[in-house]
Amino acid sequence: MKKIILQTISGGYDSTYLLIKNLQEGHDVYPLYVHSSSVSILKQIIEINSVRNLIKKLQLRFNNLNNLSEVELKLDAVRDVISMQPIFWMLGLFNDVKNMHHFLDYDEVQIGYVLGDSAISYQHEIINFWKSLFSFSFPDYTVPKIVFPLTKYQKAEIINNLEDFDREILADCWFCENPKIIKTKKMKDGNIEIYLEPCIECNPCIRIKNIHYNNFNVLKKYKAVINLSDFKNNINETMKTIVKDLKFQNIHYKYFTVNEIDEKTIKKLEHIKETEKPLKRYSYPLKKKPPKR
Repeated sequence: MKKIILQTISGGYDSTYLLIKNLQEGHDVYPLYVHSSSVSILKQIIEINSVRNLIKKLQLRFNNLNNLSEVELKLDAVRDVISMQPIFWMLGLFNDVKNMHHFLDYDEVQIGYVLGDSAISYQHEIINFWKSLFSFSFPDYTVPKIVFPLTKYQKAEIINNLEDFDREILADCWFCENPKIIKTKKMKDGNIEIYLEPCIECNPCIRIKNIHYNNFNVLKKYKAVINLSDFKNNINETMKTIVKDLKFQNIHYKYFTVNEIDEKTIKKLEHIKETEKPLKRYSYPLKKKPPKR
């Protein structure tokens, strides 16, 4: 039976295989990638490039694959949490379901967790979390069922299936949590090129190395480019916003001081408030240094 499916896609082996499996079974699939500030920016650069290329390749083969949706979440990493991924995926999926409610009803929402993933032990909690998100919604309507179709699949089995389907797609998959910078290069135009490779130390790297060493050994290296002028402009705009909106709560107390205003200045401020004239620069008289003995 054909289904309308909203599926998370991360650019890794599991979600890539799940996407292909759904397409081969004839389901109408809507892929979703979640940008989260709790994830390494370098990892996301590699992932999203991989995902966008994957969608383009598969859309040439399948007419039941819809365009990629991308959601951005400002969510900082939290200590002593087994995995932040289920949290930001739930929020990203919820965002998409709510936005598309008036146009589309999903039969299922799918996440590609496989046998051995830490999140598998928390399926019940994830399902409850998913349902609870909709309890804050108005109006009430049917909550799409969230499912995990790959929980009986081994990672090695998925890698082998991807290799049989398309070796190029397999080679484009990424999993490392903390990409390692192996070289940086400043260009003539002022931009900076960063060359990256897997760290070999994070849990996903160790797991893939143990499961499928040959595939791990031929992993691609990637290049990210930082536009230095855009980066500087972004920093400047951020600082302007902080100062304009007085968002000092995130600035360490060592960076600024607070002094009591004298009566003269208070009168000036009140006068300016009444007349709506701009404040003139006010300078305090310098204190005379005590004479040397």
